[in-house]
Amino acid sequence: MNAAIDWGNSRVKLGLFENQQLLRVDHFQVEDDLIAKKISDWLDVVHPEHIIWTNSGEPTNSVKELFADRKAIHFSHQTPIAHSTVYTTRETLGLDRILLMEAAYHEFPKTNCLVIDMGTCITYDILDASGVHQGGSISPGWKMRATAMHQQTAKLPLVELDKVDLVGTSTTSAIQSGAYRGMLNEIQETIRQYEQRYSALTIIVTGGDAEAFDLQAKKDIFARPNYTLLGLNAIIHHYAQ
Repeated sequence: MNAAIDWGNSRVKLGLFENQQLLRVDHFQVEDDLIAKKISDWLDVVHPEHIIWTNSGEPTNSVKELFADRKAIHFSHQTPIAHSTVYTTRETLGLDRILLMEAAYHEFPKTNCLVIDMGTCITYDILDASGVHQGGSISPGWKMRATAMHQQTAKLPLVELDKVDLVGTSTTSAIQSGAYRGMLNEIQETIRQYEQRYSALTIIVTGGDAEAFDLQAKKDIFARPNYTLLGLNAIIHHYAQ
């Protein structure tokens, strides 16, 4: 079995794999004072043959020592990957975006893939059928849109995120409609434009907000809630060969 660990800014996500199958996902909060012990205990229970981890947040020294002691692979910009990229600023390409492309490369080989990650920001990344990451785009996520309208104006309130009718009947529901439907329309139109450029396009949606937008109802759209973990697991297999 393989353990894939994604250390974020506020949460650590731990996935356990049997070959390519994701068996379980667990989470710990970064600010937990006992996080190093909890991760160690988790690893002792699942007893993986290989461990890989990556970080966007800053792990504690005790956690770094824990991973070093267990000979875990640390995924970074220097780690060998199976796909290639034409991105001109590779050192600034987010590790999460690289992992999403790696997951798509292994799950849908020789296929044009668009991966949409719906988190704090929305990232769109295209992997062509030859296994080359062609780049993509970044735009504000759902919460960021609502927050910006509140922070960048004098009177608009900060509203809860909600799926509402197209026509808002109050300032609150009008903001909610604009944030949700503006984002939905953007995603749908971006997909349409990519489909015009890339034939037989497979679309993968992931990230915390993906479920709320129900995009997988469309043909050739696949929901993958833990796609970065799948990318990490794919890299373990690359190392093990």
